[in-house]
Amino acid sequence: RQASQANAFVASSSGIVKAVAEAPAQMVEAFAGFSARPERIANQAFALALSHNPEGRVLVPLVEVNPGDPTQRSGGYGSPGEVAAVPAVAVFDQETLEVTPPFLEQTQRWGVPALVAGSEACLLPRSAQVDAARSMLLVSCLGSDMVVGYDAASPSPIEAEILRVPVASGPTGLAIDEGNQRAVVWSQFERTLNVVSWAQLDELDPEPQKAVAIALPAVEGRGLDANLALGRRLFHMTEDPRLAADGRACASCHVGGRDDGLTWSTPHGPRRTKMLAGLLEGTAPYSWDGAALDVEAQLSHTFARLSGQGGLRSQDLRSLVSYIQSLPVPPAAREVNDALIERGRVVFASEGTGCAECHGGRATTDLAIHDVESKADSDAAGRFDTPSLRFLSGRAPYFHDGRYQTLDALLAGCDGKMGHTGQLSGGDLRALKAYLEVL
Repeated sequence: RQASQANAFVASSSGIVKAVAEAPAQMVEAFAGFSARPERIANQAFALALSHNPEGRVLVPLVEVNPGDPTQRSGGYGSPGEVAAVPAVAVFDQETLEVTPPFLEQTQRWGVPALVAGSEACLLPRSAQVDAARSMLLVSCLGSDMVVGYDAASPSPIEAEILRVPVASGPTGLAIDEGNQRAVVWSQFERTLNVVSWAQLDELDPEPQKAVAIALPAVEGRGLDANLALGRRLFHMTEDPRLAADGRACASCHVGGRDDGLTWSTPHGPRRTKMLAGLLEGTAPYSWDGAALDVEAQLSHTFARLSGQGGLRSQDLRSLVSYIQSLPVPPAAREVNDALIERGRVVFASEGTGCAECHGGRATTDLAIHDVESKADSDAAGRFDTPSLRFLSGRAPYFHDGRYQTLDALLAGCDGKMGHTGQLSGGDLRALKAYLEVL
């Protein structure tokens, strides 16, 4: 995948690099803050906003990630010595949907000084709106619990931050009231409406802005209990040094408990991010190597690779594990061919195919470690834990290193190494695939 976790238009790194390469030298320098490199991938692009001043610019707050070179091992997740995730704002032309060369002049409209280096980055952007009067892009940042305003007319909005306001935990949506120069921000975790105003933003005396919080009453029978609420907050918390040194949160790779579709360079070789929701119960040991006997041990390994300082209280750790185990599973397929799926089930269970030998039972795993001749050149070892096949249709690419982009490629590439599919007719292969897609 060239872009992951994208619910909106997403800039591929190659497109950004092309736009920069064709721009004048001074514009290249102005656009350098985009941090675009061929190895960086657009991520966390869940929202977009249309600018009317200037017109025709589509602004997409996102995060650029560098998962590292899969042919090389690293000390954690990503390239050694590089920040794995950096905030960015992609700028598209509304008509062509191509990345716009930064031909607009950089402006600092109100002379607001740049924020102190090291301030929290917006690594989980979740909603975006443009205030046309101010030409300001507002972004709600889940995990860091703030709303950030950028100059929407800047060639590189991420470098033109003009507003930063803390809000209640879990900001997931916002709406702008242009007439009153304010925004209403919904903080899901605390059931709170935040009113963020910039009416008093003064270029001569820029006081820190504060939000007015309006807490909504709890609804009986709805919401999370205190334990799960704490776990949810920890799961989405960015800039927590206990978990990661570079600001990443659990949700940076596991949005909603799913996965980012990426293969990361790690100390043991290339590792495809695993989905969490619905895949923990009855599937231990964990990790592709089967090195973690329980979820707590797997979290400890993960925090160590992220250079986290550790130190989570036992209650924090229990809450985080409980929340991960409570994550909702993906919805089942709506339209299915029952006859084809039943045929596929028979093929899957047959001795000739051999799939069920390792992927039997409700969890579709034998909980064992095998060598199926899948060792990549940079892998430290060649034995891997049998993964569960549940929700397989939404988990491409496949294998520990993501080498197979589709189920068809997986079924063809594993013949004789992990079951036997070469002898199957075209109809049986289609049936087997259909069965796998509804597990």
